[in-house]
Amino acid sequence: MKLVMLLLLLPVTAMTAALGAPLDPALDPVSRPAPADSPSASEGSGIRPPAHDACEVPGKAIQWQVDYCLFRSETDDVIAAQPCMDREGTRRFSSECARKRHYKHRLCELQVGAGVREGSIEQCVRDPEFSGRAVRNDGV
Repeated sequence: MKLVMLLLLLPVTAMTAALGAPLDPALDPVSRPAPADSPSASEGSGIRPPAHDACEVPGKAIQWQVDYCLFRSETDDVIAAQPCMDREGTRRFSSECARKRHYKHRLCELQVGAGVREGSIEQCVRDPEFSGRAVRNDGV
């Protein structure tokens, strides 16, 4: 009974992911481009839907996850950050770009919240130069 109620509360994409079915990009508002004649759902956030296979967030998604977990774990040691990597590795995303956006946003939240980076989270997310060490160096 609790599972049924939980499933009723989940958005369609989260419910599909929870059931283990592949995500339909057409149902994912993050990766689905807005029609040309309507404003984008992410307009003003600095994150634009990707054109075809392009993504505005550079690097590889796993590198963004590593940078997020290293900062969150307050370490430079990937082994010490492994519990975070394992936990975050269970998350499902509709695309690599959606995964990169997620971890860039989370890393911005952590760094702005800790006072390591000035400005707002939104400014950080919009900054094309912002990334962690793993993304900048194409690996740890």
